[in-house]
Amino acid sequence: MKRLRLISGQTLIEVIVALVLVEFALISIASAGVVSVRNGRLARERAEARSIAETIMEGVRLERDADAEGFFARSSGVEPLPTQGSGVVYSPELRYTRIDDDQMQVSVEVSWSVGGGQMHVREESSFNRWQ
Repeated sequence: MKRLRLISGQTLIEVIVALVLVEFALISIASAGVVSVRNGRLARERAEARSIAETIMEGVRLERDADAEGFFARSSGVEPLPTQGSGVVYSPELRYTRIDDDQMQVSVEVSWSVGGGQMHVREESSFNRWQ
């Protein structure tokens, strides 16, 4: 009588396929972590840029409240401001657009570099003579 041999264990091809599947799973998890860290950093930078823009706009409001005549006598134009930031180089720009004698449109744009591109945050407000 012939004896049947029982084959137990995995073949080499099955082991290779299993390793490839595990590798794809690990690569997916690692890339998700990298994307998460990058998005977190970008959100932090955007929040800091927004804070810079809001601080500058609050300064403009204080200027308007302290000297409305001088504020509304200002002509339209762009003022680059000193660079600010902690670890990231932000470049704020303040733009005045005169609508009429009693109204001024003011915008603050804060720019910074990320990788090979530029990011921007913009804050706009319309100021009216109210005194």
